[in-house]
Amino acid sequence: EFIEIVIDEWINIWKEENPDLIEIYEKFERKLLALDKEKLEREYKVVYLERKKNS
Repeated sequence: EFIEIVIDEWINIWKEENPDLIEIYEKFERKLLALDKEKLEREYKVVYLERKKNS
């Protein structure tokens, strides 16, 4: 998934290349993690509601 690639790979590279901007990258990383969590929660609710409807 795109968000995971950005968090796992790009942000670490950016931190190494521009340590003076590390706070900005960490804020960006937290926002991406929050977005990813919201997406997972939405997907879980859809699956849960589908299962409930079909049972």
